[in-house]
Amino acid sequence: MDKSLEIYNRIKICLNCKLPKHFYDFDVDNSKNSGRASHCKRCRSLYNKAHRISPEKNRENNSRYRKTDRYAIKHREDYKKHRTKFPNRVRARLVSLFLEKQPCMVCGAKAEAHHIDYKQPLKVLWLCKKHHEMLEHKQLEYTEDELWMSAQNM
Repeated sequence: MDKSLEIYNRIKICLNCKLPKHFYDFDVDNSKNSGRASHCKRCRSLYNKAHRISPEKNRENNSRYRKTDRYAIKHREDYKKHRTKFPNRVRARLVSLFLEKQPCMVCGAKAEAHHIDYKQPLKVLWLCKKHHEMLEHKQLEYTEDELWMSAQNM
C-alpha cells in the first residue's frame, strides 16, 4: 500500500478528549513514534487559551530569564553563529558606531544607520526608526539610490 494512503486512513485517539480522530487532526510532532502529537488540535487550542499568559507576566518572565547564566551562554553562542554567518554585517555595524550620527534624512528626527551595501560600511543612510522600517518594507516614496544622492548633495 502507498505510504501516503496509509497515513490518510490512520485514526488516532486523543489523550485528552478520548475521541478517535483522523490523523491530520493532530499536529506534527517528530519526537513521537506516530509522528503526531498526543492531543488533538482542538484540545491543544483549548488548553492554550486557558493557560495564556498576560503580556505583563510574559515581559516579567522574559526579563527574569535574560538575567540567568543560561541566557547569557545561549546569547553568546547565537552571536558567534551570527558573526560567522554575516561577517560583513557585523563589520559594517561596528564601523557605523564610530560615524558621526546625523538626523533622519526624511523627517529630521533622531536617526539610526542603514547600510546600502554591507561591503561598503561607510555608505550609510541616516533614517529614523519609522522611515528605516518603511524603506526595508519598500513603503517609502524614495529609493535607496535617491536618498543616497540627496545625502551626497548635503
